[in-house]
Amino acid sequence: FSAFNTDAIRNADFQAGGFPVRYGGRLSSVLEISTKEGNPKGGMLGKNWPLKKYWDITGMSFDVSLLSSKVFIEGPIYNGGYIFSARRTYFDKVADAFHSLNDTIPTIPYYFYDLQWKAHSQITSSHRLDIQGYHGADNLTLDFSTPGTESQSFDFNWIWGNTTNSAILKSIVRPDLVAETMVARSVYDFDVDFSQTTTDTAGNEVTTRFLIRNALYDLTLGEKIDWKINDSHRAQLGLEYKQFQFDFSFNNDGITYLDEDRQPRLFSLYAQETWQVNVLLNFQFGISCSTYSLSDRPWTDLRGGFKYRLRENTALKGSIGSYTQFLFTSNQDDAVLRIVDFWLPVPEYQDPQRAIHYVIGVEQWIGDGHKLSLEGYYKPYLNVLDANPIQSVYDEDDDYIAGTGLAFGIETIFKRSVGDLTGWVSYTYSHIEKRIDLDGDGTIEERSGEVYAPKYDKEHNFNLVVNYRLNKKNAIGLSWNWSSGQPYTPVIGKMYGGSGTSGWYQPYLYQNSLSGDRNTSQYPAYVRGDINFTRKLDWFGWDGQFKFQILNFTNHFNVLLYQWNHTTLPSQVTATSMFPIIPTFGFSFRI
Repeated sequence: FSAFNTDAIRNADFQAGGFPVRYGGRLSSVLEISTKEGNPKGGMLGKNWPLKKYWDITGMSFDVSLLSSKVFIEGPIYNGGYIFSARRTYFDKVADAFHSLNDTIPTIPYYFYDLQWKAHSQITSSHRLDIQGYHGADNLTLDFSTPGTESQSFDFNWIWGNTTNSAILKSIVRPDLVAETMVARSVYDFDVDFSQTTTDTAGNEVTTRFLIRNALYDLTLGEKIDWKINDSHRAQLGLEYKQFQFDFSFNNDGITYLDEDRQPRLFSLYAQETWQVNVLLNFQFGISCSTYSLSDRPWTDLRGGFKYRLRENTALKGSIGSYTQFLFTSNQDDAVLRIVDFWLPVPEYQDPQRAIHYVIGVEQWIGDGHKLSLEGYYKPYLNVLDANPIQSVYDEDDDYIAGTGLAFGIETIFKRSVGDLTGWVSYTYSHIEKRIDLDGDGTIEERSGEVYAPKYDKEHNFNLVVNYRLNKKNAIGLSWNWSSGQPYTPVIGKMYGGSGTSGWYQPYLYQNSLSGDRNTSQYPAYVRGDINFTRKLDWFGWDGQFKFQILNFTNHFNVLLYQWNHTTLPSQVTATSMFPIIPTFGFSFRI
């Protein structure tokens, strides 16, 4: 499933590092998504449609398959255009139906849905108003028992999602000066309901239930000015005010142990200059300054970059700069199953997260429609935050600790966008590590597990996407991904320990896992190949496609997690996979 509804997306620009100061408050990378405008032609509702001047439909598209369904509508609105798109995956329902017929077929206890819309109107010749919104949610439910025994069972229910709405007024102050006034509100909400049921030898059950909620509300007001000074110089200025609200709560069997509610404020200014020295060389310089209500000092970032054409089809580019982020995620890097992160504001007793980016790269255009690029990066993280494993219940200022980090790597990609054969191939080598004094002794020792790879570290990553047009109606495609397995914390032994309310008087009732150093082991390599076939259709005068696809066509067993069963001698480990081979088909039509 794509994270984005491609029907509604016009462009997606990912910058892995070295991005300019106008993207404030980001530490590592930026993904900028542009939504389609909507075709203002109209006419689908007929010439006699009474509201034709204010609203009409230009076209609609539908996509239905065994995996999901989606709809897309576009058309004119008063002096402008609009789009609306919605989709929902329901392979969980299909898998349940097959599982009821054959219990060897696994269930897929996950689905998501999203809605996306945008409308724009040219209010006057110099003013345009854009309003847009998005809402999406994911739902994952897992029910399983400890392998080899029914003495323990677990029930997980994760629900997480995002909602955002914004309005932007674009004004042409004069031909060389454009201003944008923006107001936006976004909400990230994550809820988890986890229960553990333990059954002793006498058949008595003890259930422990945990409820966790993490919500982030963001109200943003902003102003941007784009000034083309002359043919060689362009200046961009901006200011932004953010009012955050963070809710973080933890409840165990009806007792609330954590209930945080913080409302920090962030105010930022930036200035950016692009200097086109000549047709071969340009520079970009930027400075930003931010004040954060939970910090007693302003924070400044400086960034610079260049692009130089070595030859007509070859360009060298590079950048350097400092980056500051006032939000951070708190989650256990050695968690068995880590689906989402908990977002929190940087507390008063810690500095914000900081990093330096060094990026150098080269781009080569090989004829029409072919591009090869190679980029290297080095990012020392001056300050990163994480949960304190030895925090004291009596100290409110030791919940989170600071450390440093490092990320470096190379990325190369070749793209072909012309002819019957199109696609791209890429390879990335990367290394990521954190250095945090986890035991609080004032020193960071690698042998103590205080220098470790985060869970998202993957040393090698290879991607291949190929599409081949067989003829005017038929096409085939292949996507292939091979990457190093994620690191995880190994189980190196077991120890006696009670469970639930029985622990204090039955200390030898159960055997629990004894963990090794954090993330010192690695899952097997991740391998996934998908193949697809499409055929153009012309039914009832509609443009359509028949689509057939096989996900994970090699049926490779990709490990999601390991579960240990200590009731056997020796202990046994069971691997849980992500998903098996999945064939699917569907139809799409545009009218």
